Amino acid sequence: LTCAHRGNHNNAPENSLKSIQDAINDEIEMVEIDVRQTRDGKFVLMHDITLERTTNGSGKVSDFTLPELKQLKLKDNNGVLTDEKIPTLQEVLALGRGKIYFDL
Repeated sequence: LTCAHRGNHNNAPENSLKSIQDAINDEIEMVEIDVRQTRDGKFVLMHDITLERTTNGSGKVSDFTLPELKQLKLKDNNGVLTDEKIPTLQEVLALGRGKIYFDL
């Protein structure tokens, strides 16, 4: 199997819905994704414990609620802000159901 690390993040922010969709479109069989828990107990995709590297926010993922995190924008590989938002694990699993395998 071909596995894309944090989704196919060459043209989209890592661990974003777009990176997962791009992997599906490119017929990649599996994506490795990273999951963190929010203050209100929801699961979101985020590699780092903190938000600074991949979003326009700062602080620990676990210190924010899902609605607060959904206000942030994800950065691309060059650190440029995009319109992509932090996805929930539920959103990602729904997107990929029957189309791609996940390595959490």
